[in-house]
Amino acid sequence: MLAAGEDMRKVDITWMSSANGSQEDTVRDLDSLRDSVGELRSLELTLVARLLKSRERAEELARTDARLKLMARLFLNGTGLITDAVPEMTDATSSDFNTGDATLAYLRARSLIAPDAAAPAENAHLRITDAFPVARRLPLGALMDLVAQFLDTMELHHDIYTDQWNRLAPASTQETTADMSDKENERAQNAPATPSPEADAARASTPPRKGYRSLTAALAELEEQERARRETATAS
Repeated sequence: MLAAGEDMRKVDITWMSSANGSQEDTVRDLDSLRDSVGELRSLELTLVARLLKSRERAEELARTDARLKLMARLFLNGTGLITDAVPEMTDATSSDFNTGDATLAYLRARSLIAPDAAAPAENAHLRITDAFPVARRLPLGALMDLVAQFLDTMELHHDIYTDQWNRLAPASTQETTADMSDKENERAQNAPATPSPEADAARASTPPRKGYRSLTAALAELEEQERARRETATAS
């Protein structure tokens, strides 16, 4: 969901309607406009589809994991508006017979142009912001914040990003990581129970973690951490 939301923010729609240039230029501009709007629609549907699956998993967590019950209920209540819009999105009758699946109707329904505007200004850049109403119901920014908060809560109890790394990393890398983890656990067991002043200072200077905007960024961070551990092990 986070990845789809970030991709939606990257879509830049340039409105072209006049035919002042050559025929080839006009066709190219119209094709570019149609492709941009089509990409945005596809990403929105992808986001909604993943949201529906995420809600199923959240319901399971609410029943089976007491630590995540409150956050799961918050996620379910916050995204309930999207599920109300699913029948509307899957029913093509309205778009086919009302607006004809027109580009202008979609842009107006997603607040990219004013409700009373005939069309955007020529060469206008329509950018997707946090105010974009997903499925005409929930602002994109609020939805992404809720998803990131849910992921951070899950990470506190289940270490989901490490699990994702273990599934994608080569077997040799996983074995190296496991060996290093065993050594770190052994050092931790032999270490004194009272933390040192240096450790307290390092912990105090570490900024709080924020919600990852995409799983790709999380995996990149894990890869960088693993590279640093291998370099430290080699130096030792």
